[in-house]
Amino acid sequence: MYRDLYIRRWNMGRPMIRGHVESTFVALAVSEPHHQSGKLRGLLVDRKLADMPDIPTLRELGYNRDLPSPCGGIFGPAGMSEEAKKVLVPAIEKAIKSPEVISRMQKIRYLTDYRPPAEHRKIWVEDYENARALIKEMDVPK
Repeated sequence: MYRDLYIRRWNMGRPMIRGHVESTFVALAVSEPHHQSGKLRGLLVDRKLADMPDIPTLRELGYNRDLPSPCGGIFGPAGMSEEAKKVLVPAIEKAIKSPEVISRMQKIRYLTDYRPPAEHRKIWVEDYENARALIKEMDVPK
């Protein structure tokens, strides 16, 4: 009855421009050049942006919820040893929280918000389920 949701959190601007998908959640850093060129139209943002005042948030449209924030992650192979995780996870956390990385990410309109692996996975699952519920709530037809 309702359009199923496909979330792929990387490089969704290109399939949108080519007409392969009708809408997606995508990071502003990916979509902004296409928005500025007129190839994509912003429908919703998770936070109000001073330089894009015409794009509303869900709350501004009367929905009592927020959009899931597009996020990325650093992944390793399935079955990675616990020994490797004990070394890599703290090193990645330290790097992501460093002022230099935060500054560089802000310049390209990415927000850094380190989450431990289990919490990150939980967010992805919740975002997927929330997006499916939102599509039903908004009565998006097939």
